[in-house]
Amino acid sequence: MSDVNTEEPLNVPVSVPPTLIKRPWRLLSAPVLLGALFVVMGTAWAGDSSIHWDTLNLTAEQQSEIERLESQWRKVYGEVYPQIQRDKNELRRLLNSVQCDDRQVMEIQERIQTNEQRLRQEATRTFLNKKGQLNQTQKMRLHQMMVP
Repeated sequence: MSDVNTEEPLNVPVSVPPTLIKRPWRLLSAPVLLGALFVVMGTAWAGDSSIHWDTLNLTAEQQSEIERLESQWRKVYGEVYPQIQRDKNELRRLLNSVQCDDRQVMEIQERIQTNEQRLRQEATRTFLNKKGQLNQTQKMRLHQMMVP
């Protein structure tokens, strides 16, 4: 019993493995992985993995505000990211079970996407707020740090 109509040509990129064409539910892991990439990217923006704010000659007031923003980001991330991980584990468990509740799978997938979106938005907001603390010269130096 196949879900795929083999009589009509499929508009699928050549690089897609046949198992994904026959079992499209396996594609659920792709959005999850993509979401994780954005979370890491957001963490870099807000958590300074590639930006060295201390090299921008910040005033004491700027430094204090940036530290406050980072602390706020860490709090949100610390609350939301563990929930994403728990939901991903639950989703994997459900998808691997013989008796899978489709409604529950969709609810968990939506919750994962919502929380990942929340982290991306918060990371972007944090970055923009940090950037907003800088003067024009500091913004130029920040830009130089970010451009490869």
